[in-house]
Amino acid sequence: PPSLDELAKRIYSRGTDSLENIKTRLNSANDELAYVHNYHYIVVNDEVERATKKVSAIITAEKCHVTRNMDTIETILLKSKE
Repeated sequence: PPSLDELAKRIYSRGTDSLENIKTRLNSANDELAYVHNYHYIVVNDEVERATKKVSAIITAEKCHVTRNMDTIETILLKSKE
């Protein structure tokens, strides 16, 4: 979500979690933000459609990552030597 206040609002409005569970989730979210510099991507879920497109783009980018495509690279290199 775009803010911790918005996260709290969303969790409370669902009405599915106990107060203890909500506090735990909010504390976890706050703790996770302290480590944001360890992540490669951030997707702010301010609008579902936009966030979904960003997640899809990240998945596509990761599928194209060189380290995930070494077999393809080796095949291309082998064909160029023929």
